[in-house]
Amino acid sequence: MGIVQAQAIMSLDGYVAKQDNTIGRLFDWLQNGEVAIPTPAGDFTVHLAPGGTIARQCLDQGLLDEVAIDLVPVVMGAGNRPFFGELSSEDVLLGNPTVCVQGDRVTHLVFPVLRATGGR
Repeated sequence: MGIVQAQAIMSLDGYVAKQDNTIGRLFDWLQNGEVAIPTPAGDFTVHLAPGGTIARQCLDQGLLDEVAIDLVPVVMGAGNRPFFGELSSEDVLLGNPTVCVQGDRVTHLVFPVLRATGGR
């Protein structure tokens, strides 16, 4: 069975871009060597990258199964794009990470989206 996963590279304070829409130091880790990261098995996996409006809409509608974050140890202080932006729904609870892989200057995390009993 397939899943829908939103993925983004994010600062510790939750931004995927700076106020001037540049990425700052978010991608510095990409040349730091290879790290094996498990990906969802199956032919019907949908990846939404880089988060944003579509990911927020999927989360609001209860269509998102997982949230994948490449967490970079940098604090931007402000930005113009948080990972999901402002949700129109109540708080969305995520489960404990199913994947947690430490890289060089990045931590790769995957969280399942928890759904309330009886649908969401």
